[in-house]
Amino acid sequence: MKSKKTKSSAVKKEHIVVVVFLILIVAATVLLTTKSADNIVDIPEPILEETGVQYGDLITIKYILSLENGTVVDTTDEQLAQQHSVQTYPKGEYAFILGQSGKLKTFDEAIKGLSAEHGKKTIILEPIEHEIILDLDRTQHVERTVSYLRNQRFSITDFEKFFGKKPTIGAIVKSNELPFTYKVVNMSESKVLAYIINVKEGQTYTFPKMDWPSKILKIAEQDMLIYHTPKEGQVIETLFGNATVHLDTKMIFLYQYPEFGMIFEKAIELPGQTGAIPQKFQIIDVQKNTFRVKRYGSLADKRLTLEVELLEVVEDVKEVKIRNKLLGTERVN
Repeated sequence: MKSKKTKSSAVKKEHIVVVVFLILIVAATVLLTTKSADNIVDIPEPILEETGVQYGDLITIKYILSLENGTVVDTTDEQLAQQHSVQTYPKGEYAFILGQSGKLKTFDEAIKGLSAEHGKKTIILEPIEHEIILDLDRTQHVERTVSYLRNQRFSITDFEKFFGKKPTIGAIVKSNELPFTYKVVNMSESKVLAYIINVKEGQTYTFPKMDWPSKILKIAEQDMLIYHTPKEGQVIETLFGNATVHLDTKMIFLYQYPEFGMIFEKAIELPGQTGAIPQKFQIIDVQKNTFRVKRYGSLADKRLTLEVELLEVVEDVKEVKIRNKLLGTERVN
């Protein structure tokens, strides 16, 4: 029988062998991994060559651009243009640098990649803006007591038109078209600042761009407090048609009679934009208390059909910067 000491030594040797074996396995794994990493080769993604016409190419096309109901809104076909009362259009052919057509951006986008081999191509252009429809109140409210600034700004052109001479600092001027006497107090290359003088409390004037007389209640250095005095039932012209005046002591109520189908211009601030932009609108519905208007003449909110035929291409006439909205960067094609 072996002694306990001999058995203990044998166990220790077995443990050492196992540990050494594990170390060798780990070392081999690390070595293989390192070699594999050294042998990895980055394979670049294939560069797909763009075909057909590209931004910056000078191209010549024939085209017809129409609404969903078939109404032609732009074309190189003179006969079609006359049939659909298109006022401005290129006759016969249209040559331009792709990306700089001056039309909807979807117009250029649709043509990009086309070639003469395609022949005539029909492409749907989806709307890039929402329709703008506004519901307006037929009764407009105007306060009767308001403040009116004594410093008035004129463009150089308007000043010369009203007063018949060039502005000079300190000049006293009066016009038959305006109710006040003015003193020129400041000016720049394009603007004139003129100060209303020689007015008295209690006097009545028909102020510029107003349809009724107004009485001066109080005069201060910078402004005047005035009180509008139209007549009850008076009919005036508004942006939307005629309106009837109704009064109480504090307010003027203008009840408007919008003309159905009337087209007018109104400055509005669109979503995502800063500042009001003049837009054309058409009155499309009139109710007892409200009326509805819709933006008129814009193609950006319409679904369009483009029939186009590519006639001629001259490549790389001019570099065109295209803003890549997805990346938020600019690239040159």
